[in-house]
Amino acid sequence: MRDVYLKMTISDERDIEFMVVPGNDLYFRQLAVALEQLAAANDATLKALLTLAQTVGTVGHLSGGDKAANHTLKTVAPLVERNTVAKDQIQFIRLLLGKSVRVQPEDPKTEVKGPT
Repeated sequence: MRDVYLKMTISDERDIEFMVVPGNDLYFRQLAVALEQLAAANDATLKALLTLAQTVGTVGHLSGGDKAANHTLKTVAPLVERNTVAKDQIQFIRLLLGKSVRVQPEDPKTEVKGPT
């Protein structure tokens, strides 16, 4: 086990809190892949829900307002809303992680000292 000390210069007074996540190259690559897969799954689900809503709405309209179609639309609507919010949240996570700085012992800007 070793102690790690961070000394950082911040450019914006609002940036007064930091999140430090220990990991390695494998973990950080897995995080990127997981986030991309989550975004892809959310996009596919949202697209399918919108297609389903459109299809059911058209069928319901043609059949004179079928109860099953109305029920399906009432079920799909909140799922569309949740997936739309999830898409925004994924974008927020991308933005937050995009501000991160990788600090590695091999980096010439990183000073590594032994135990004190």
